[in-house]
Amino acid sequence: MNPEFKKVLKLYASVARQHSMFTKLLPEELEIQSACYYIFFRMLDTIEDYDFAGSVKIRLFSEVKNNFFSGLESAAAEVLHTQPDIPKNYYNLFENIDFIMEISGKIGKDNAAEIAAAGRVMAGGMLEFIKKENSASDKKIFIADFAELEKYCYYAAGCVGELNFKLFENAGAFDKNADIAELKKMASQLGNYVQMVNIIRDLSEDRVNDRRIYIPAELKEMSPVEQISKMIQFAVDKEADCVQFIDKIKNHQIKKYCSVLFMIAKKHFDFYSENVEKLLRQKIKPPSMSMFLLLPL
Repeated sequence: MNPEFKKVLKLYASVARQHSMFTKLLPEELEIQSACYYIFFRMLDTIEDYDFAGSVKIRLFSEVKNNFFSGLESAAAEVLHTQPDIPKNYYNLFENIDFIMEISGKIGKDNAAEIAAAGRVMAGGMLEFIKKENSASDKKIFIADFAELEKYCYYAAGCVGELNFKLFENAGAFDKNADIAELKKMASQLGNYVQMVNIIRDLSEDRVNDRRIYIPAELKEMSPVEQISKMIQFAVDKEADCVQFIDKIKNHQIKKYCSVLFMIAKKHFDFYSENVEKLLRQKIKPPSMSMFLLLPL
């Protein structure tokens, strides 16, 4: 493998240890593409999590929304200038922004354009929710209903599912006569499905640490057990679309990658459904061995 590609994969693994294992299932060119977009989007997440003033975040995400690559370079310069208190492995991404941009220019013009398009959508979604949070009377409760939760998941991960679909399509993973619009929708649902694992897993920590609450406000009259059960069902309702999407993938390596993501997420939801009350008290996850057995040799 090209030494430059090895370096970008090393950066990727430093901030995505688990996911970087899964993308090894993909063909090499798709693994590199996935590493590039994951690093770019992790930068966006880090900026969103970092304690910039609201007006600064709005400016930075507005720039990224308008022009993904140049906007991200400007945002990286801001991070490097202010020396924020963020983990070293995340900070290291910003220090290597020029190198990562250079690599993104070697993955194909169409693929780079798809990454930029998805990045603009993600930045626009983050911008929308930053503005909403800034104007809310209670900044912790910022999801009104399940329709808004669906939108939030889309900006965080559903648009990445669509990006994966486009990259997979460019790699010839689907029949030429496939229904593109339907596949794109199902790919988005796979992204949303995986994102819900993160949201539900962190519910107890969010409460204890006084962070954002992702439970829709429309559930406020329900008991905590009922609230989480509704959240789990919201995710489980996406499973049929996820399975259909995976079934339509013709490339064995890409199908295996998507299958592993789906099966691990499903294992979490099955486990959460059986441990709702425990989930209220602490951050839990399925037994490691049950997860390990889902992984291909």
